[in-house]
Amino acid sequence: MIDELEKIIFDLISFETQNQNLLEINKCILYIKNYFNGTDYICEVNESNGVQSLFIHKKDCGKLDCIFSGHIDVVPADDSQFKPFIKDNKIFGRGAIDMKSQVGTIIYFIKHYQGNKKIGALITSDEEIGGFNGTPKALSKFKINANVAIVPDGGYNFQLVNSERGVLQLEINVTGLSVHSSKEPEGINAIVRAVELYSAIKDHLNIETANCQTVNLASLSTDNNVYNKVPDKAKMLIDIRYNKQCNINYVYELLDNCNYVEYSIYAKANPFYCDTTNIIIKKYIDVCQKVLQREIEVIEFSAAADARYFTDMQIPTIIMNPNGQEMHGKNEAIEIESIGTLLNIYENFVKEL
Repeated sequence: MIDELEKIIFDLISFETQNQNLLEINKCILYIKNYFNGTDYICEVNESNGVQSLFIHKKDCGKLDCIFSGHIDVVPADDSQFKPFIKDNKIFGRGAIDMKSQVGTIIYFIKHYQGNKKIGALITSDEEIGGFNGTPKALSKFKINANVAIVPDGGYNFQLVNSERGVLQLEINVTGLSVHSSKEPEGINAIVRAVELYSAIKDHLNIETANCQTVNLASLSTDNNVYNKVPDKAKMLIDIRYNKQCNINYVYELLDNCNYVEYSIYAKANPFYCDTTNIIIKKYIDVCQKVLQREIEVIEFSAAADARYFTDMQIPTIIMNPNGQEMHGKNEAIEIESIGTLLNIYENFVKEL
């Protein structure tokens, strides 16, 4: 692999951009900005609720032929994981596969690109906590538009991700009727009501789209702290992950029709979907198959990524990861050879646009 690109990846991994460590995140953003010093690229920063995003583009570029996107924030790790090293032809460290190696590849490719296609990159720093202040805010602020977006943040070993699940996180407050425990049949237990409501949501979505969604009861609590009282209040936190085929409106209708429920939406994001019959996506698949000399596997990925914000804007979006291991794990790593392969795919694909 090219020494310069390897150094970039090592440098990016070394920034401790975990737990919304804004000092390290901002230092990492500055590092990327400085990497483009002396070029004709413009690096614009957007900040929303303390979250910085970096838009890299050329002056008056208008609608881009291709926008690359990646995030520099990572999940928590031991200090040792921010000291990258090479072993068995792999780069180890936090963010090696999720996704500082891909960010390094993106910025290296853009800086050295010599063609006439209009390309750019959006680098964000809050994807691991939902991405709500990063990609969507920057897309709106900079009025970014493109013929295709590439977000290398999902799948394994050059699989093409054709769908990812949407997110709906709810806080639901349930009321009941409190009575003494000895008269329990005369009361209405708010905790039981909450559990029944959770079961109704889960059972309906399982029937509608079996194995294509999850409904997690993340927390269930009450302010009742005595044994001899039927609780009249309960609060639960629910996390729903659902695919494009799921009618998520059922959940709202169910809650709206419960006169004993008040709820609020903590987070909501639409599912991601990639139309593999789109002419640009087909072109990308063709390039990948030529570079890899094999058929490309198309998969549904259970996680969620910032790619959904591009498809919300009707921008065809590609999710494909190079080959690595233990995403978010102690031995997170990326195969060095696959970084070069990813770069080769980008070079050939942009030529075809």
